Amino acid sequence: MAPAIKELERAIIGRKLRHGGNPVLRWNFDNIAIEMDRAGNRLFTKSKSRDRIDGAVACAMAVARAAAGTNPGSIYNCPSSDHLGQLAA
Repeated sequence: MAPAIKELERAIIGRKLRHGGNPVLRWNFDNIAIEMDRAGNRLFTKSKSRDRIDGAVACAMAVARAAAGTNPGSIYNCPSSDHLGQLAA
């Protein structure tokens, strides 16, 4: 999770993160606490909050995946019927 948080931090500082003012995502980010592990990596925690942080975690994972730059495509966008068997699997 630490590499994902680093990518998210880069996107926020670089003003590349666009969330459209989503109130649920904002609420999730308000609920996180940042802690450091022994290796100096930042980690998202709920700390003493009982509220959700799932959206913030998902955001970090999505930003890291997007930053990786690999896009294998989606079987849902493929015009070929060759991939239809994969949907049922």
